[in-house]
Amino acid sequence: SNLLQTIPQCSNSSKLEILRLSYNNIELCSNDCIYLKHIIELDLDHNQIQYIPNEFLHCIKLQSLNLSFNQFRKFPQIILQLRSLNKFILNNLYLEDLRSINLFEKYFYRTLNILDLSHNNFNRNLHELTVLKALTYLDLSHNQLSELDQDFKLMTCLKILKLNQNKF
Repeated sequence: SNLLQTIPQCSNSSKLEILRLSYNNIELCSNDCIYLKHIIELDLDHNQIQYIPNEFLHCIKLQSLNLSFNQFRKFPQIILQLRSLNKFILNNLYLEDLRSINLFEKYFYRTLNILDLSHNNFNRNLHELTVLKALTYLDLSHNQLSELDQDFKLMTCLKILKLNQNKF
């Protein structure tokens, strides 16, 4: 645990692939993103991030991203354009819906394998997620779900589905 407010410039190394900056005070500004071009795994959980700047799209090698326990007001849609992403953790944010998100299918319906949306406030059937055909792990536990879309049964690659602590 540190008190970093920005991403350190040392992360600009072309050899650096994994960067863990959990439990800081990072807000993530545009300039921070230029240091992340070569990062494959990025943990920014437990920070003060409220939005993701467009420059984040320069993280073209990013495969694993953890943004849990931050200050998002709504789902950070820009993340859906990271085409190499296969693991996305976005829990404990109190997000309520994914309604406006039709980019799942457009960008990474074939690449995303692990998605953790636990400990939010989703209360709809989350049909938007059923296009993620490569998904093997989906955690929707600790939400407000009372039903799942019937198309979830078409997610044939799904091996682990966590639904505990919902309203079923």
